[in-house]
Amino acid sequence: MSSSSMVNHEMVGMPHHRSQRSSTWENNQRYGIVHCLDCDICDPYKEHVADAAFDNQLSFQMARHDLKRQYEIQFSNGVAEGRRLEQLSNQEELHNLRDENASLRAELVLAQVQCEQLQKRPVERVPGRAFELQCIERGGIFGDVDKLHSALLDQPIRPPSCAGSVSSATSFATPLDGADMSLEPPQCPISSSVGSNDLTHSPAVSAASIALSIEADRLPQPQPFFPIASSTQQVVENLTGTTTSLIHDDLHNDHLHSTDGPFATASQPLQAAERKKAKPVKNLKDMNMLIRAAREPYNWAALNKCKRLLRVAHATAKVERTSVQNHLIKEWRSVEWDDGTHATRHSHTSLHPRAINPRKEDPPEAWQAYFLACPESVPLGIRRDDEGVPLLSDLKAFRTVSRLKPEKSSSSSETLKDFKPAVARLFSVHDAYQESLMRLGTTIADEVTYIPYNGPDVTLDDIATHFAACGITNAMADAEMGPWAREYLSVLPKFHQARA
Repeated sequence: MSSSSMVNHEMVGMPHHRSQRSSTWENNQRYGIVHCLDCDICDPYKEHVADAAFDNQLSFQMARHDLKRQYEIQFSNGVAEGRRLEQLSNQEELHNLRDENASLRAELVLAQVQCEQLQKRPVERVPGRAFELQCIERGGIFGDVDKLHSALLDQPIRPPSCAGSVSSATSFATPLDGADMSLEPPQCPISSSVGSNDLTHSPAVSAASIALSIEADRLPQPQPFFPIASSTQQVVENLTGTTTSLIHDDLHNDHLHSTDGPFATASQPLQAAERKKAKPVKNLKDMNMLIRAAREPYNWAALNKCKRLLRVAHATAKVERTSVQNHLIKEWRSVEWDDGTHATRHSHTSLHPRAINPRKEDPPEAWQAYFLACPESVPLGIRRDDEGVPLLSDLKAFRTVSRLKPEKSSSSSETLKDFKPAVARLFSVHDAYQESLMRLGTTIADEVTYIPYNGPDVTLDDIATHFAACGITNAMADAEMGPWAREYLSVLPKFHQARA
């Protein structure tokens, strides 16, 4: 028996126990995990490996290269995994930055809307002051209003004169022959203390008369039943705080419609009364005719009527709107006539900002500003924060569903009716969209495109396939579509119950 066989035989017969002196292990780069020193098993193993390396055996060299290749593969896999995690982290950071950018843009839009509302609110509450500032800007003749007020109040008190009733500030028309001239004029803080001669010779009132005469030259020629004296009395009452905003509105309306198109006439107050008494539109045919008329260049009558009906529709609750009102809100976009021109935005229209329906391709931030101005038009599934602002994530999901839904011209009413609830059922369950795509073997498109659904039936698998073809990712499904779908399904029964 050879010496090596004897050693192996003795090692096999030895009990499997470790030496008490070699209790420390180490990871040796050459030998692997072995004991550091004085081990009856590890020391012969080290010597055996060293002898094989020195002998340059072929099989040993092949095994050594194989071990080195395994280390390189592990290192390459680690580097690839690190790069993948870094890229994923960069994508998440980019997505977060985009969301933050979108939220900041939305906050900027809301801040601009609120700033405009705050700037216009004081002007709406004090129309007399707005008219006073406008007169100062146009003529600069009124000057200091306090001096005018004090000059009028400092006049001596004189009894009213019958002879001066024709030119008196309180006279609105020439009395008929034989009429009783002994009746006293209506009492007011100014007319009772100022006579006709005082109004004629007072410098302050003369300045007011001159200013109003200049303003009257710019406006349409007044009718015989609107003399200059009565307008002077209205201006004086306006400056002393006793009139209402009717002067401001009437003067601006007359200035707007005096020369704009064939609808301008000499009797603007009568035309304003006719516009207020306009009959409501009863059916969709009349509404379409009115919208087409409003798009004709300089058709101010039809344009203003459309705007009034639009304000009434926006102020009406969504469940209480008629089909005509819903049709007007959907079809009306902006004041753009067929010849390419736009309606002029005059100064008085800025006092009452009117919301314009965003277009289908407008960003969610524009829809957020629109729904903030018209809270009655917020659709189902849109949540709001503590300040009543619609959430941007829900608006993104709402716009995605609206742009991917079937078109009215190519789909039946049942398909249109069942599409949105089916989409909500698919995305309301977490990971249901992803599982459907994995089961169907469908891949998600690289770019987001908005193509209307044109399938014959509305099934969850067909919807998942269509949304994947349009580039709706799993991240969008979890962050946007899921919360919107759950909110939509939670309020849908209440909506049907309210309509019933």
